[in-house]
Amino acid sequence: MLQKILATSLVVLSLTSTTASAGKFTICVGNQCNNQQNNQQTSQRLTAKGHEALEVITRGNEVTSGVGSNGWSYFVVNYQGQKYPKAVGRIFSCKASPDAVQFECVSWPEVR
Repeated sequence: MLQKILATSLVVLSLTSTTASAGKFTICVGNQCNNQQNNQQTSQRLTAKGHEALEVITRGNEVTSGVGSNGWSYFVVNYQGQKYPKAVGRIFSCKASPDAVQFECVSWPEVR
């Protein structure tokens, strides 16, 4: 099981972008925006909850998924939707509650 997780992590890391850029940028997910100075040591992590997370899950290319012993569903997806342009191509770890009412996604740090 551990080997499968490590292999999946390596595949996902190879899928992430390796380009770096410097400058000021704004990232918005839902109604939340963050202004930050970007450099090669800083990576903005995106968080989506509720309907925004459901958008990420349903419009993402699934890398892997599973169900925990607690009943929560877990997904790793590469977001390809159009609603959040700054998130396109980013890898997200997501989870959904057993009753499919709560959804949350957090992006992986970008590889620089």
